[in-house]
Amino acid sequence: MLVLCSGMARSGSTLQYNLARSYLEQTVGVDEHGFFTREDIEGMFSELKTWASRSDWHILKCHDLPSIEHWDRLQMPVFILYVHRDLRDVGPSLQRVFGGTDEEVLHLIEGAIEFHERVTNLSMTKVQRYDDLCINPTRCLRDICQFLRIPIDHQVIYRVAKMHSPDRMRQISSKVSKTKLYVVKRLAWKLKNQLGIGSLLRRYLPASYVRNIRRLIEVHDPETMLHPDHIRSDVPTITQQHSRLCRQIDIHFARWLTANGYGTLIRASADRS
Repeated sequence: MLVLCSGMARSGSTLQYNLARSYLEQTVGVDEHGFFTREDIEGMFSELKTWASRSDWHILKCHDLPSIEHWDRLQMPVFILYVHRDLRDVGPSLQRVFGGTDEEVLHLIEGAIEFHERVTNLSMTKVQRYDDLCINPTRCLRDICQFLRIPIDHQVIYRVAKMHSPDRMRQISSKVSKTKLYVVKRLAWKLKNQLGIGSLLRRYLPASYVRNIRRLIEVHDPETMLHPDHIRSDVPTITQQHSRLCRQIDIHFARWLTANGYGTLIRASADRS
């Protein structure tokens, strides 16, 4: 059986992944496969079908799934965990971690909303909110257990929720930057992103080779998938640039914000997404 944690980027998908992963690990057992990009998944669909058809549990994290609208027809035991967040928090967070102009961030959000519309309409999807995960992780984990149709052990739920508290996650995130190969890996990762090496590798190498190369230069904790500065230890400063970006998000995505309970200062009719 296969669990796909495919939540919106910068919206608590890593927390959702860790809650589900740790509970499965401590109860029924699970094979943890880490993070996969859209390109990874496109090249390993047969492998995913094999994992889904087996009686043991497999879990992975991603932010997008190609041809997701067809997955309901596969009649496979696939469970999708999805989490979303106020876009006015997502935008500045994306910009802080990955950089990019306001227009580039808005484009990323448009893609995330398109995936949101497709994935939340599937019967195999459990939708949760970032605020709920942070405020009441025990209740959210209990809901995940019910969705996965696995026995609920309240002691394990409490222990797992405590294990993945924000303070502990910050400690793990900060330790990643102190690993011996951090500087070398960080440089390789930046070169890959800035020079577009990833697209060249995907063109000439098998998907499994590309995935292994990417994982060699990734900078993260291999168990929790937390990377440096994944969770900030300080209160983020609201800059003028972020205020401008949030205003644009409010205008472009007013309908989505209203429909998902986040509210907006702009009338939904102004939504141009």
